[in-house]
Amino acid sequence: MNEALILIGVIMIVAGIFVFYFGYKRSVPNMYLWAAFPILHGLHEFADYFAFQLPIIFERLEIFFAISGSFVLLAAALEYNGIIARPVGKFAALIGLVAVSYYIFGLSEEALEEIENSVFDFGILKTNPFRFFQGFFMTILAILAIVFTSLYLYIRSREGELSIDRRFYEINGASIILLSIYAFFEGFESEDPVFITLRAISLSLFIIVPIFFILVNKIGLQRLFIIQSSGVPIVGYKFPTNSFISIGSSEGSDFILAAGFLSAISTFSGNVLKSSSTFSIRSKQLYFIITQVNGNLYALQTLHTNRALEKVFFEFGKRLNPKIPLTNNVEDIDEKMVESEIKNSFGLYL
Repeated sequence: MNEALILIGVIMIVAGIFVFYFGYKRSVPNMYLWAAFPILHGLHEFADYFAFQLPIIFERLEIFFAISGSFVLLAAALEYNGIIARPVGKFAALIGLVAVSYYIFGLSEEALEEIENSVFDFGILKTNPFRFFQGFFMTILAILAIVFTSLYLYIRSREGELSIDRRFYEINGASIILLSIYAFFEGFESEDPVFITLRAISLSLFIIVPIFFILVNKIGLQRLFIIQSSGVPIVGYKFPTNSFISIGSSEGSDFILAAGFLSAISTFSGNVLKSSSTFSIRSKQLYFIITQVNGNLYALQTLHTNRALEKVFFEFGKRLNPKIPLTNNVEDIDEKMVESEIKNSFGLYL
């Protein structure tokens, strides 16, 4: 039976490496957090194996790795919808982990064993303080983080400040259900044969949960602006609806205001901050990635950003700019050509 812990640990670590590679290829935000989730559980299984025959330090490490995985999950959940800016979620989780680790490694051996041997009895379900904290309580916090950031995102979308993915409700609902199942089986134990069977099956959730979030988590592209050096907007594109912004519409008025704002920011950055050819700023929970190509200003609005996206955006601007005519008339812009370039460049993120 103990040898099975080694096998599970190896499977989890290999799965974590696969999650990281897959997330890296898809440029998913926080892919290393999702990869660390199964890897830390794998290390937990290794420590559990050695705790049977080696000193108390391995028992402490077993608890530490399990709780670390929970804090990693919380950090990823806090930043999942892009409302809480990176690295705020990571700092919050790190502070919590450091505080808890003080007790894990600071408690006497007798006190640690007393806590581990304490039992919370809920009928056929039982748990101990450590299992309840890392398996149930921390996962519930992660679920609440997704619920409240999703609600905030929904309110912002209803106010017209941003757009949400067409599958927003289905994806967030599925993530909450998946994490709820994980919290139930990881937070409690039982001698009931059905529960034991399902508990064994639920170990796969350490792999299913990060893979699910890697598959559904998107960078959250919002709008693309192309603005002349004079501040005149010539192209506005909305990613969620795959449509261009008409200058004569109500959205067009916002587009013109945004163009003036972005032009001013670009001038300030270029003349004072001496920034590189591409930089990003955060405004109202949204990022603007900004670059200049031969006088034209390109700005990409998104919920998340990373270096891979900035590189793709810069290459997009260099490739598209020679095809943009020198004109103040938006009707001279070939929208089909622009849309084709957009889909070729950002297809991975849509």
